[in-house]
Amino acid sequence: MDLALYFSGVLMLLLAFSIGLVLVARATKWKPKPIKPVWAVMVICAAVFLAGSVCSIAGRDIHILYWWLFGLPVAVVLFPLVFVFASLCARLLIRALCFIFDRHRSKR
Repeated sequence: MDLALYFSGVLMLLLAFSIGLVLVARATKWKPKPIKPVWAVMVICAAVFLAGSVCSIAGRDIHILYWWLFGLPVAVVLFPLVFVFASLCARLLIRALCFIFDRHRSKR
């Protein structure tokens, strides 16, 4: 119960921060500049290192940081594969449904 309350509080805080950021950006008509891919990769790596460091300090085990750092290349390889596979499966399902409905419609 206490853990669910903690995670719901963190989620609500992140949601409120995101909504506030969007509202401020729209009110000031802020036009963000595109981020270069190198900076984006550096920010993601820094965030993973920071999150892993915080978790390993809280858990008092350096191996937690190792698992966070190990998860970064795994995520880089697996996320695109999952997205491509899901997209291909969705297209295949839609094509199959369209084929079935067209065939059913042509019999009438």
